[in-house]
Amino acid sequence: MPIQSFHQIKLRSETKQKTVTELCVDKNTNTSFVESDIVMIDFDALAKEVGNIVCSSDGLALNGNTIHFVEFKNQPWRKIDISNYLRKIYDGISIFGFHSQNTTKLQQIDIHCTIICNPDKNPISVEKTREENPVFGVFQKNLEESGSKITSNQDVSNHQKSKDGKLMHIQKLLEGLSKFGIRIKVNALLTQEEIDQFLLQFDNQETT
Repeated sequence: MPIQSFHQIKLRSETKQKTVTELCVDKNTNTSFVESDIVMIDFDALAKEVGNIVCSSDGLALNGNTIHFVEFKNQPWRKIDISNYLRKIYDGISIFGFHSQNTTKLQQIDIHCTIICNPDKNPISVEKTREENPVFGVFQKNLEESGSKITSNQDVSNHQKSKDGKLMHIQKLLEGLSKFGIRIKVNALLTQEEIDQFLLQFDNQETT
């Protein structure tokens, strides 16, 4: 079972664990854009045990029956290299399997791959969009006056992520793995609200 494999990996003496704050340290500035004491497995350290030719996401975590590959990017979403990220997903699956001590083959595994971008480098808000797009401003005002549900920061974020098609392209490429029992979902988080909501699922979980 993937859960058993995860715990086996986590409990190895060689396995390193870091807080989210430590995992998202920018090596150039030595600063973190997310402040959180939530602990995850250092996925890069696991990769280094396999060799220098493989790469992975930054954090490896578990919630329920789902394995999480978490990637921290101190840059705008538009600059994310999709081909590089896809390789991290594929290599990450191999690294997880390499370190697993299961004696039987896994029949199914659910993996959520999440890219967390620096919100300061992805300024998203209804107010900003209203200022930049007069048509959106009029549309939003009409919604407010009619008492209808107005556009939220989350709606703006979702629109920005969907208009370039990156996530849809990645998800389409990964769909083929579901035929072999590897079900993968991919998402990107651009706002602080999204990041906070995502990290809540790991809060108060056992870390040792």
